Amino acid sequence: MFSVIKANGEKEPFSEKKVMLSIEKARISHALAPHVLAHVKEKLYENIPTAEIYRHIIEFLGSSGHPYVQAKYGLKRAIMDLGPT
Repeated sequence: MFSVIKANGEKEPFSEKKVMLSIEKARISHALAPHVLAHVKEKLYENIPTAEIYRHIIEFLGSSGHPYVQAKYGLKRAIMDLGPT
């Protein structure tokens, strides 16, 4: 299994569950979610930054034929980047 490097520099094992939770929280279709995960898994390598995993998700959503889905996931990320209020 691959490890990922989180934004804070910590290293942890790749978690399919975390990718799926991220997709679910953005309210991405349950039918599309397994395809997103498969795309991400094809792109994995040891010590991949989580920001790159995010880019791969955005890339897939953009090519999925549903641009509104890509925008929705991007909005979720933008809100997270704002941090706690």
